[in-house]
Amino acid sequence: NIDIPITLTNTERVIFDAFYIDDLEEGSLSFVWTDPVTGDAATFRFRTDDGPQFQAAVGGEDDGIKRWDATLALEILP
Repeated sequence: NIDIPITLTNTERVIFDAFYIDDLEEGSLSFVWTDPVTGDAATFRFRTDDGPQFQAAVGGEDDGIKRWDATLALEILP
């Protein structure tokens, strides 16, 4: 298991949400990403059914300022 903290802008959050909802079918599918320890490609999936919970971090509604924090609760598949 691995927990990845992330901070996203409004635009990045929209892109992430589309990836999570549409491409991963609300987190039910696995995906290939870079293993943060080895740097190699690895297959991951979300550990929880409810996905990452975003919290407003800083800023206002301006995309250049607004930030969202979350932690991706992932597992690396064999």
